[in-house]
Amino acid sequence: MKPLFFYVNLAKRYMQQYDDVELSVLGMAIVNVVTIAEIMKNNVISIMTSTVDIKYDLRGHHVPKAKIVFDNRT
Repeated sequence: MKPLFFYVNLAKRYMQQYDDVELSVLGMAIVNVVTIAEIMKNNVISIMTSTVDIKYDLRGHHVPKAKIVFDNRT
């Protein structure tokens, strides 16, 4: 995994280029995304959190995946 501020800077660049950025992670990486959200919260209009089910393996097991969306639209 790359350093945390690599992802913060990447999210900021995407926010300049697009109106929203979606970060999705699995497992223990959610801690890093929450930290990125805390850092980014002053640069965005809204932050939405949710979970989505993804197909985990060939047997069709589904697992919840954390999702955080930064929205910069006015």
